[in-house]
Amino acid sequence: MGRKSSIKAKPPEVKATIDELIEGGRHTLDEILAIVRERHAEAYGADAAPSRAALGRYRASVEQQMAAVRESRDIADVWAQKLGNEPESDVGKVVLEIIRTLAYRAGADLMTGEGEVDARQLSQLARVMQQVEDAGRLSLAREKAVREAAMEQVESRVDALEQGPVKPDANTLQMVRAAIRGEDG
Repeated sequence: MGRKSSIKAKPPEVKATIDELIEGGRHTLDEILAIVRERHAEAYGADAAPSRAALGRYRASVEQQMAAVRESRDIADVWAQKLGNEPESDVGKVVLEIIRTLAYRAGADLMTGEGEVDARQLSQLARVMQQVEDAGRLSLAREKAVREAAMEQVESRVDALEQGPVKPDANTLQMVRAAIRGEDG
């Protein structure tokens, strides 16, 4: 797979400075190295700053993660707008689809990321995917039960209409029932 980041092994204060400067997006690699040396040389000596190559790899990784976060936010904004326009939409379906996407990406990241994939990570990913699929099945069953209950309620109202003081003709009732069932009448 890839090599382990030497930056992750740096003292937390050094790593925090590097992360802050990368996330700011205004500094070159050489500027970041100079700032890290200036801020942390007294406490950690010459080893405070990583190598330029390690910093470049780390910055690429962080920028890739930041791009994924921005993409996720953009997707969430699109869904929020869609749900705002269609409040009757099933938010649970959207959440399940987002979780499926994130789990898939996490699996892909495990295959291409730094370090080795361990059994614990694979087990956690498999458990998350199983829970997502179980939630999807539960959501489908709940949706089916709601539709069936609504259909029964409409049918009982049609029956009540048939028993009411003003009786519609049989042809009209048959057309109403066919329309409720979605049949061509």
